[in-house]
Amino acid sequence: MPTTAVVYDVEFLVSEGAFTRFWCGPTDPDPVAVQVGAVRFDADAPEAEDHFSCLIRPVDRHGQPYDIDPLLTRLTGITPEAVERDGVTLAEALTR
Repeated sequence: MPTTAVVYDVEFLVSEGAFTRFWCGPTDPDPVAVQVGAVRFDADAPEAEDHFSCLIRPVDRHGQPYDIDPLLTRLTGITPEAVERDGVTLAEALTR
């Protein structure tokens, strides 16, 4: 029986008021990932075995970069500067 589990989390773009429009407003971003993180645990160990976190440079369906809304920064701490400096393409993030 496996004793290892991976828990992951993905942060998606959001803009102010998007939740009131069910993320379907004309200026709301597509559901685009901006960060993925994961932790691997072993049931027999008290500490996490491994950590992973990756910022993603979000682009729209036409390949144009999305701006990071201040709401996303307030909710997650992800800043436009961090995405510009450390972000990778979605393809690279999935490869990692």
